[in-house]
Amino acid sequence: YYYCRHFHQESRLLLVGPHTIGSYTRMLGSLARVLDLKEVHITGSVNDEQLFAYYRVASVFVSMSEHEGFCLPLLESMYFGLPVVAYAGAAVPWTMGGSGVLFKEKDLPLVAGLIDCLQKNERWREEVLAGQRRRLASFSRHRLQEQLLGLLSNWLGVRL
Repeated sequence: YYYCRHFHQESRLLLVGPHTIGSYTRMLGSLARVLDLKEVHITGSVNDEQLFAYYRVASVFVSMSEHEGFCLPLLESMYFGLPVVAYAGAAVPWTMGGSGVLFKEKDLPLVAGLIDCLQKNERWREEVLAGQRRRLASFSRHRLQEQLLGLLSNWLGVRL
């Protein structure tokens, strides 16, 4: 809402994924109607092809979740070249590994300003994306295999 009203009136908000808490989803839809936000789209469950299409049309990924574990959508966003702006709650800072743009307070003007800066400042956007590419590379099959073998070697006390 804040971003749409104060920075970019033509923006769209795409809320993609299953409605695991129906009352919360209904509340979001009602709030969008009350605030007269025409460009809020709540998709519900989508297949992989549709999900990939949503990533391709997005310009930034925002996560406000307070209770994320590993949070695979953060890595998916990195893979699709989207800068990630995320609330630094639960395991999000570990998953991001120093990349992306994290915030500790849910200050909506601040979050909207960060999104706007990422849209307008190409140099900063590219720095954020470069950091995310480095972090994403740490989850490659080769790197994960090396880490697992290292952990097993230490645990078993033998060199694998």
